[in-house]
Amino acid sequence: MQRRLLLLLTLFSLPIMMSIASKTSVQAQYVPKNPDETAIVQLVRSRYPKATVTRLAIADRYGLYSWVDGETGGQTVVLKDLTANQWQFVRGTGGMLRAEDITGFGVPQPTALKLVDAIQQQIRSSSRTRE
Repeated sequence: MQRRLLLLLTLFSLPIMMSIASKTSVQAQYVPKNPDETAIVQLVRSRYPKATVTRLAIADRYGLYSWVDGETGGQTVVLKDLTANQWQFVRGTGGMLRAEDITGFGVPQPTALKLVDAIQQQIRSSSRTRE
């Protein structure tokens, strides 16, 4: 009797668990689309080998990327040094950055708005893909 009940419970709950698992947010690694994006991902890997870049946006000389490292995550702003033709870390934090936060790091407001908007578009796009 207990085995039948356990079997029925398992069979009933399995589709529910599968549905929940398929909707769980799994952060995929970002695939760079151009040399600047590749350089930013390589910069992150060189300093934080366990971190995974999940989203990335570039506007003007600035970049904003989202990252995860185990149970933690956040966003970081980078700046392209045009003289050395290299990307450099500006500042980052755990959690999502707002345009106001980014302007506080010295990024011009129009550029900060472009960066945040591009990341938000990627989030919306990935949400539609999972549904």
